[in-house]
Amino acid sequence: MIFYKEYDNIVIKDTSPDDLDVICHLERSENNGQFILPYEKDRHEEVINSHDELHLSMFEKDTKDLIGFAILAGLTDPSSALEMRRIVIRKQGRGYGRFF
Repeated sequence: MIFYKEYDNIVIKDTSPDDLDVICHLERSENNGQFILPYEKDRHEEVINSHDELHLSMFEKDTKDLIGFAILAGLTDPSSALEMRRIVIRKQGRGYGRFF
């Protein structure tokens, strides 16, 4: 699946394996680590390659900085139930999460 969505100040697109070091760091940060159990890099790679999960990354349009990611699951669920499995935002309080 190829996903790309552009807004005024952000871009959301499929996560690249090149982004996983930053993503793993975001999960372990003080602001986020208290709310989730971090995945190992190889688990993120599994999600990227999964047919049932979608790993999306959010970038600031101007700076190209990775500011968050989300994982959706259930893409192949016959009942069409979609699960927001994980969402991590680097810069909280700016409303970025609502775009996922």
